[in-house]
Amino acid sequence: MATTNEFESMLNEHLDYSLLRTELVDRTWLWKNCQHDSSWKGGTIPIPFQGGAASSVKFGSLTASNDISSSTYVRGELTTQKEMWSTIQFYHRDVIEHDGKVNEDSFLKLLPGELERFTDEIKKKASIQMWHGYADTQVSTDVGTSGGVIKVDHPERFTIGEKVYVDDDSSSVSAACYIRTINMNTGELTLYDARTAGSVVSMVDYSGAQNGKIYYDGTQPGTALGFTSLRDLLLSAANGGASTIAGQTKTAYPHLQALNLDGSSITEDNILEALFNKFVTVRNRCSGMPTKCVMSYKNWSAVLKNVDIKKGAYHQDSSSRKSSEYGWDEIEILGPKGKFSLVAVQEMSDTEIYFLDPKTIKFHSNGMIRRHVNPDGNSYFTSRDATAGYSYLVDLFCYGDLMVGTPLANAVIHDVNFALSEE
Repeated sequence: MATTNEFESMLNEHLDYSLLRTELVDRTWLWKNCQHDSSWKGGTIPIPFQGGAASSVKFGSLTASNDISSSTYVRGELTTQKEMWSTIQFYHRDVIEHDGKVNEDSFLKLLPGELERFTDEIKKKASIQMWHGYADTQVSTDVGTSGGVIKVDHPERFTIGEKVYVDDDSSSVSAACYIRTINMNTGELTLYDARTAGSVVSMVDYSGAQNGKIYYDGTQPGTALGFTSLRDLLLSAANGGASTIAGQTKTAYPHLQALNLDGSSITEDNILEALFNKFVTVRNRCSGMPTKCVMSYKNWSAVLKNVDIKKGAYHQDSSSRKSSEYGWDEIEILGPKGKFSLVAVQEMSDTEIYFLDPKTIKFHSNGMIRRHVNPDGNSYFTSRDATAGYSYLVDLFCYGDLMVGTPLANAVIHDVNFALSEE
């Protein structure tokens, strides 16, 4: 039996590994637009904020001594670095057949196309998880089948052989599932209990009607191992977010409460007017300048239809269109109640629309994305299998977490749920 090889040819072309960091930052909207602190070496990051301002005001006379209110300061903390690891594997037979030897100079610069695809996958998974905390939701009220099939909204978020978990409001978290097939037309994933061979995992207990969700490995409920999501940080506990931020209860201080607005009445026909109406409330109550209205491409398409239909009241600033090579679009809309930028992001959920002040959002890390190097200076690690032979593993990692320093400077419209007329 021959040992394993995967690639027909190997290319000894130069590849600068700094591309890994560049790809991750530049090809996701959240990573590109939030602030970055790469100096967190561990330990606790204090996050102080003003819980209450001095508010002693009296008309007609001096304020009584027992009515004087002083400023209140509260210490929040970011205490735990979350971890993200990614690994790519090369087989020894591939390397020696096309290069003749394994060394640092040749091995780490093989297959630019393969590494670029690997980098794209890291970027995608990190971005999606930091937006929502989970990978995807089930389509409508669909119920999974006993044949291991479950539908998702975004099949493009997954890869063959990937390990995932399934959960909803009425069932326990599934055992580990491995994606065997992906149907891009129907959105169906077929899940097995092993990466190869094995048996299908019954999905009959998991339903879209019960808010079924698909989780990347390590982010499933009960683990709390993924990066803190913007959804957790900005949504209230009543609307599906976390009850605390930086170790402090959100409801205890206005500063910690991003404005939550109900989007259940938004339709394909009224979405643009609804956004401007809600923007009035956002500007009145929020403490910052949340002028970036970030949404999914589904919601974006409905907005653009409204712009075209309602040209008298709303129009696009012709100089503001930004169609990015990195996967998002941005335009500025002017209406009777002001103007703001509309940003369409591929990784966004359809159910939330955010008004964000990116200056308040920061990712703290210990050097961002890095390649693991052992004490001997090697950037790859050898694995031995009797059948597959030797393989070489390259690990990438990131220690850090997402934080919003001024939640009240942001707003989120939740429970947006309408169908496009063409769907």
